[in-house]
Amino acid sequence: MQENITLPGREKYRKPAMFIFSCLVFLGLMLSISYRVYGPPQIQITHRPRLNTEALESLLKPGDLVFQTTVSAQSGPIARATHSPLTHVGIVFQEKGKWLVLEAVQPVKITPFAQFKSVGKEGAICIRRPQAEFDVNKVIEAGKQWLDGPYDYLFGWGDDKMYCSELVYKAFEKGASLKLGDLQAVETLDFSSLAVQELMIHRLNLDFGVSERYQYHSNLMHYKTFLAWRNSQDWKPELFSEDTLNYLKSPILTPISQFRSKLLTTVYCEYQID
Repeated sequence: MQENITLPGREKYRKPAMFIFSCLVFLGLMLSISYRVYGPPQIQITHRPRLNTEALESLLKPGDLVFQTTVSAQSGPIARATHSPLTHVGIVFQEKGKWLVLEAVQPVKITPFAQFKSVGKEGAICIRRPQAEFDVNKVIEAGKQWLDGPYDYLFGWGDDKMYCSELVYKAFEKGASLKLGDLQAVETLDFSSLAVQELMIHRLNLDFGVSERYQYHSNLMHYKTFLAWRNSQDWKPELFSEDTLNYLKSPILTPISQFRSKLLTTVYCEYQID
């Protein structure tokens, strides 16, 4: 029988090494679970040091679009559903020498640019400018028709309530015949994150499972299974809420879609965005 040989000092490091290895494995598992649960990591803010408000204002032109990451409760879910850190947008204009932003929050309002910048995450901002010539006064006047109106927490496409990118889109469409951004169906967003699922369930009370075979207690956790079933021969739309089906097909315009409009050019941006 071969005799077991223990190298001098080896036992001394075995337990710490095993502990470190276990911690690394645990950390890897947590990161993996976090990615699956909360979605892809957000794109990092760049440009250090960044421009101050005065320097940014020197770059502005009336009609510019300003994008940022808000710190509201819905900002994280929006970022994960759209795979982008940009969760809010407004239109810049000038009045009596002051730079202002027309934005859809609760309610739709006009905000000093400095204040708009300060409430964003780390004060970071992106400025995009329409390439076409247009009358900015007509755009702002078109947008002002919703001034003091309610924010649309359900992200619908009606004219009774507004969310941020919808207000920008409709103001430019009505005031300058420009369509900034591409509409997409709600069902094309990424619902895999728990944060997104909780937001949608809370606000919309969507029901994705009422049949015995696909009973998931109105939980978007199984949204992908729902889509797979919908595309199969077993699909029975009559088993689902008509409101749910209609909402999935309804149009939505995300801030990142607006940011990527080919009708815009970047003036300044503190985000790394592909």
